[in-house]
Amino acid sequence: MTDRQVRFIVLSHYLCGAGLLLSGLDQRPGVKAFGEPLNASEDARRMCSGHELAGFRLGEDGAGYLDQQLFGSQAGRAARTVGCLMAYGDARADRSMHSAWTYLIENADIRVIHLTRRNRLEHLVEMTAVERVQGWLDPSTRAPDHALEPFSLSSYACQEEFDRQVAHQLWARRAFSSHPLLELEFERDIRGDFRDALVRTCRFLDVDPPELGHPVGAYRPQIRVSPELLILNYQELKEHFQYTLYQDLFSSPRPGVAC
Repeated sequence: MTDRQVRFIVLSHYLCGAGLLLSGLDQRPGVKAFGEPLNASEDARRMCSGHELAGFRLGEDGAGYLDQQLFGSQAGRAARTVGCLMAYGDARADRSMHSAWTYLIENADIRVIHLTRRNRLEHLVEMTAVERVQGWLDPSTRAPDHALEPFSLSSYACQEEFDRQVAHQLWARRAFSSHPLLELEFERDIRGDFRDALVRTCRFLDVDPPELGHPVGAYRPQIRVSPELLILNYQELKEHFQYTLYQDLFSSPRPGVAC
């Protein structure tokens, strides 16, 4: 344990379970875990702000915002451990935001929880499904049947998204190589054993973990659809990606997609 305030970020793609992880951390004593303050969407930034955190305004300096408004906010200063979510695409919508990444990289005391997904095909199908239903699904009402009709994906779109995810992950590991870094994986840690993932994250942040038997929540998927059934041209894509870095994504039926 250290007496110095611990600062952290959860670095992730969308739909990787970061919200569940942040919620679990925010419930621990002495921890303040904010949402996604530097999202490109003003609505998303507004959801993150409130009486504890001033919202980021376009034109504002990203580094200054993190230093003074987030880590230096009244709630942040009062917490022993404070952090937020930084998706790979955050802090890029406006040039003034870019300095946030410089700030995070240069301050090597900031601990980085790098949350990734192994199955890029499931991830792409899930993102596409979310776009088609135009938002998150309420598990009590489910989605209308027509929202989940099968669709086609172009090989170009798949290649572009797979490459983008690989590039982001390689960049993150290189950019934050001097930082304390914890690697978590959606399939193994969030969907597989969230309690263990939360305990390991707490220890990484020098936070008291939840006691055995204390409820911590669990990842509950709202959609379960196999990519093989949902993608109309699945076989075509499977043949296209044979003998490539991504061929194993199409090697067998998957357990299901959740969003």
